[in-house]
Amino acid sequence: MSQISSVESVGNWVESTIGAVPVPQPTILPLLCTNQAPSSGISSAVRLVYNVTDRVTGEKQYLDYQIPLTSTPCAYGGRRYWFVCPWDTDGQHCGRRVGTLYLLGDRFACRHCNNLTYASRNAPPYDKGFVSIPDIERQKDRVKRTHYAGRLTKQYIRLLLMEERFAKGMQALARALGVELPT
Repeated sequence: MSQISSVESVGNWVESTIGAVPVPQPTILPLLCTNQAPSSGISSAVRLVYNVTDRVTGEKQYLDYQIPLTSTPCAYGGRRYWFVCPWDTDGQHCGRRVGTLYLLGDRFACRHCNNLTYASRNAPPYDKGFVSIPDIERQKDRVKRTHYAGRLTKQYIRLLLMEERFAKGMQALARALGVELPT
């Protein structure tokens, strides 16, 4: 379990404290829009001070570093502050302007450097768009009539499409498992 003791700003306009954070789940460090500009003489960076405890060895690591900030003007006045990703990947500095940094492991970085994507992007092809039997049952309950004025109703068309996607998903799953389904 990671223990983040404090997150301080170099200026007086970003300040928060985060409690215990499990390491496998990313911790989010968001930055919001403000109408207040930092006073002169304050560098645009956020200073992070926290401890990370290794779950296996119990070894504690003290981290104290700064994350640079940049800003853009907002359409209706004020400024929007962005983190500049401090991570180095494959010997190259990321430097992306991002609104959110994630703690995965021991350092904060953008979602690109932490390889964070939507679960559906990493799902195998047979699992994408998969429709479950309870989904089909709920849709069957919504269908009041199959035809109206000589045409199929929208709810019935939606049910037919869900049944078709279910059949395709089952066939793809069977192919992935090496099983043949009767036709």
